[in-house]
Amino acid sequence: METLISYFKLALNSVKNNYVNFSGKATRTEYFSVLVSILFLFIIAGILLIVPVLGTIIFVLYTLAVILPLLAVSARRLHDVGKPAWYILVPFGLGIVALVIAGIGYSSFSVGLLSFSQFLGALSALFNAYIAYLVVLPSDPASAYGKAENLPAPLKLEFLDAMKKVYIKNYLNFSGRAGRAEFWWPTYFFVFIYASLISFLNVIPFLGTAVSIIVSLAVIIPNIAVAVRRMHDINKSGFFVLIPYAALIISVIMIASAYSNVVSNPYSSYAALGLMIFLGVIITLAGWIFYFILTIRKGDETENRFGPVPDETDAKTAVISRTDGE
Repeated sequence: METLISYFKLALNSVKNNYVNFSGKATRTEYFSVLVSILFLFIIAGILLIVPVLGTIIFVLYTLAVILPLLAVSARRLHDVGKPAWYILVPFGLGIVALVIAGIGYSSFSVGLLSFSQFLGALSALFNAYIAYLVVLPSDPASAYGKAENLPAPLKLEFLDAMKKVYIKNYLNFSGRAGRAEFWWPTYFFVFIYASLISFLNVIPFLGTAVSIIVSLAVIIPNIAVAVRRMHDINKSGFFVLIPYAALIISVIMIASAYSNVVSNPYSSYAALGLMIFLGVIITLAGWIFYFILTIRKGDETENRFGPVPDETDAKTAVISRTDGE
């Protein structure tokens, strides 16, 4: 919990001091603290949607409030790796043009325009995947966009090294320990980069779906394995990875039971079903939030019952000297 609070504090300082600052640089620590905080608060704002009118107003206001600081920190992050800030506008621009062309295509029943809009949408997804990769790179000491503050980074293992460690070296390894970087780099890949690549492949009918199914089946075991090792790193049993799924199952059983009661007894109160749905959502989110907090906890600094401190010095990370605190 202390780690999560420190991320929120760093994100708050970044947003407060650089709300619309598109110049200068931002390290990975600053960027990811803002990104994680915004996504986490989106979940909270999403829960408030159950409150009529007020919840919707809060959600819309929050969404509008975080657009500029998210774009600003993304621009500074690109500067930090030596890339121009306008890169972040490319997927948005392509996406908007694709929507306009699609609208014209639907109104004129033009198959050619619809196909072209789909192609532009695929290019937008591909460039989005490229940007998602750029922001995970270490700082470029030769960047011409200014000097970043020397902020400490929680991630030691580089992106590609972490991917190799999880999906090649430890594919079936459920023993030992895994640091935060080893767990979170693959997670970041599938949430931000892989999802965009699948959208790009979907320009060819069924290709994206086929690749997605094959890859999903291929990574189930190593994803579970690295999650178990991450729990080991904080001296917890590997069974802790089941917490969010147990919360989801409990929620489904509660909602299904309430729904079956309404169906079998028409005089039952729909308020009870609504209450069960509300409690189910809360229980599910509580399970995932608790698991999320566990995954970002710093591992034991000494050997624990699951083994020694995980080695996070693969490949070039062992020899590259840091100039940005990372």
